[in-house]
Amino acid sequence: MIFTIESIALCAIFTLAIMPALYKNPLSQIASYPTAIRKRVEALPEYKSTIKALERKHIARKIAAVILFAIIFAAIARLSGLKTFKKVFANTFMLFFVVNLYDLIVLDLIIFCR
Repeated sequence: MIFTIESIALCAIFTLAIMPALYKNPLSQIASYPTAIRKRVEALPEYKSTIKALERKHIARKIAAVILFAIIFAAIARLSGLKTFKKVFANTFMLFFVVNLYDLIVLDLIIFCR
């Protein structure tokens, strides 16, 4: 039960971290797009100057997100009452797996592709 609540909360946090910026400026996540889409956008003259600046910001945001999510996962592991490294590792691994599946199925295949 706790794992389900943790998974839902992390998927919601992930969605709130990704979607507002994506709706405001779809190019804000250009560094995460597939290569074919990136090359097509880079070929358009109106986006040539903005893509390099967006890539630098994207790297900084990813570093900040890694630090933030490490703190969140550490807090979740602590609040879950897990005591051994194996249990914490397994719980964290499964949470990452759930968020990755959510990202693939819901955000990428259902929302982004439409």
